[in-house]
Amino acid sequence: MLFSYFMGGVKQPELLDLSDKEIEYYVLKYFHEMLKFPSKVEPDLIRIFRHKRAIPQYEVTSGARFAAVQHLQKQYPGLIVGGNLRDGIGMAHRITQAAKIAAEINQQQK
Repeated sequence: MLFSYFMGGVKQPELLDLSDKEIEYYVLKYFHEMLKFPSKVEPDLIRIFRHKRAIPQYEVTSGARFAAVQHLQKQYPGLIVGGNLRDGIGMAHRITQAAKIAAEINQQQK
């Protein structure tokens, strides 16, 4: 099994400055506490990657951007704007968005 833990972000950027040992401590702590793995179970491998700007977050002003995208799509029929500027920021959001856009295109062609 593979487990991925994301730490830090805009709310706790100082976590990126922790040592590898400190990060391992937190990963193991949450591995056992949150996922309820027995204390004797240890991961075979822990790899740490630090990305200061890994996942962009929506801000208070994002609502205006969402409205502008909707307006443009209504103004120019057939235009479909996709990507992380709307509908969520993660990979799962991209997959969901792609399926939705494909269904919209399919419906337009009928």
